[in-house]
Amino acid sequence: MLVIHTEDGQSLVTDNATIQKLWVRQSNGNTGWLSVTLLRAGDYLYRPLDREWTRVNQIDFIRGSFTMYDIYNTAPGNYIANGYLDPTKR
Repeated sequence: MLVIHTEDGQSLVTDNATIQKLWVRQSNGNTGWLSVTLLRAGDYLYRPLDREWTRVNQIDFIRGSFTMYDIYNTAPGNYIANGYLDPTKR
């Protein structure tokens, strides 16, 4: 499990899997869907309801066995997970 801490205090808990992606602006300026496994402190996550970016301060990797659920939705596709834009799973 990953716990992603941001500068605005709104943490996101997610599965540590390459299929889990978020809309990210990396510290090098690249913007797009990025696997949470590639996310680094200093990158930014988009908060669509606020129409702003928030900086990732820290990412904690939590070892163990956890029950996690993926959401498979219909059109228009993307959804908001705890304030962050999350893409359709394919």
